[in-house]
Amino acid sequence: MYRENRNRQSFYVIRGIGMVNYLVRQGFDLIKVEDDKDKPEFKVFLFNNTPELREAMGGYKSR
Repeated sequence: MYRENRNRQSFYVIRGIGMVNYLVRQGFDLIKVEDDKDKPEFKVFLFNNTPELREAMGGYKSR
């Protein structure tokens, strides 16, 4: 899921803590943590939306 802020900065929204941990261990910065708008009892995690991030996510899924 993608989201933009007022400055047109693009974020990739991740819901799974396993993926979040993997990306942080790969050196990606966690930008922000918010309540999930659909399920406020859960959190979502925002990373800068870059080609490198999406490539790393593919590496996680293929493990």
